[in-house]
Amino acid sequence: MNLKNILKIIPKEYIKQFSKDINYIVTTRNALPSLWSSMPVSGINALDLLDLSSFSKEIIQHIRNSSTWTDFNEIISQISKIVLKDEITHAHITIASKNEELESELKQYILRADKEANIKFKYKTNILGGFLIDIGSIRIDGSYVNMLSKFIGELNESLKF
Repeated sequence: MNLKNILKIIPKEYIKQFSKDINYIVTTRNALPSLWSSMPVSGINALDLLDLSSFSKEIIQHIRNSSTWTDFNEIISQISKIVLKDEITHAHITIASKNEELESELKQYILRADKEANIKFKYKTNILGGFLIDIGSIRIDGSYVNMLSKFIGELNESLKF
């Protein structure tokens, strides 16, 4: 699967959202590696668990259906590097409380291009857990409060008659 062809089919109005979604996938994968790697074995569709735009889900599902799990992860990593262009200079990360292991993993994700970036951590208990990453205009929301809110919204939608 040719990455240039994948990126060419994305209309300009969807590029920003697609970039956010790709980075959300990579961040989730890096933050929860054991869960992520067990998904193909357990039959869980990773894309069903993530809050992605419908356009991104279609493109990413096509990539997933056309490749092995290993190739899928490599393609997602390559796309992430292309859309971020390794130009991270500042990142703001919000987590619920001080957690050196999580901070270290998130720093490794941000600094994956062996560049130095100014990374600032904030602690807000109201996100309940997980993380928020702000890189420029991109926000990756992996907070538990966001996941819970989406779940409640979906539950309310399914209960409507």
